[in-house]
Amino acid sequence: MMFLLNELSIHNQYQSTSDFETSLKLVLRCRDLLHKYQRTLRCGRGTLGNRQVIKNMPFRQVVGNIADRNVQRAVLLWIDKDGPFWDDEKIHSPDEYFSDNKNDLITDTVLAEAAFRIYQKMDSSVVSFSPSDYLYSPVVVRWHRNSDDIFDILVANH
Repeated sequence: MMFLLNELSIHNQYQSTSDFETSLKLVLRCRDLLHKYQRTLRCGRGTLGNRQVIKNMPFRQVVGNIADRNVQRAVLLWIDKDGPFWDDEKIHSPDEYFSDNKNDLITDTVLAEAAFRIYQKMDSSVVSFSPSDYLYSPVVVRWHRNSDDIFDILVANH
């Protein structure tokens, strides 16, 4: 089973650094729990750093404002250097067209990758930040193979 961190679940929804820190620590606990069971939580190489978290402040800047330097260092190493990164093993093509339930383009995101992996019979699911617009499971991802073939793929979301 591949677990992927859903970068789309960060969308300028937090009110303060401390609100975000609480959510981030929950994601880190998920990552640690997966590690305990010889699994990893994969993030995107560089995709999280620029996601808008608070009042148009990007992820990297908000993490830099966290008082706990150990959390700050652990997160920045994870998303910048250590990974593991899902896009190092990406199997869906950037030429494919994937959309979400609002018909927004989501190609080259974790959701598209997870959906394509599921279509290929490879176990995959996502982990989302809370609160977010992604607090439901499964997430429906639409793969538009061509104008006539559209597949709805259900992605488990934790």
